[in-house]
Amino acid sequence: MALIRFGGPDFGDPHGTLRSFRREMDRLFSDFFAPEYARRGTGVFPQINIYHDKEKYFVTAELPGVEPKNVDISIRGNNLVLKGERAIKATGENVTFHRRERTAGSFSRAITLPERVDADKVIAEYKDGVLTLTLPLAEEAKPRQIEVKSA
Repeated sequence: MALIRFGGPDFGDPHGTLRSFRREMDRLFSDFFAPEYARRGTGVFPQINIYHDKEKYFVTAELPGVEPKNVDISIRGNNLVLKGERAIKATGENVTFHRRERTAGSFSRAITLPERVDADKVIAEYKDGVLTLTLPLAEEAKPRQIEVKSA
């Protein structure tokens, strides 16, 4: 009777250990050379959702701790730009942070919308730390029904 030892997921592959080592090295280097926000785990700020119906696009952006007066919204063509500043206030004097996961400071986020919108009719609402933008489609971006005439 032969006893065969199971060698893990690379069992039967003579180069499996080398591939496993390479995956770990790739992971190590990608973590090391990742942008600072990715290493901290905070991601892109602000996080957004974009959805639409037949007439409008809707953008929601999570902006906790941001005063609405500190948010600048602009539209150029089909590019939406959100800029602002978030301050984190520490109470008391001579405060030292033990953990600081929430970022503070200026932010800027540019989003390319799939179609042009009418910048003059944009509605911006801010409630409970969430900015909601209603962006009506520009007339030239709205679908048109074309009548077929018979000869």
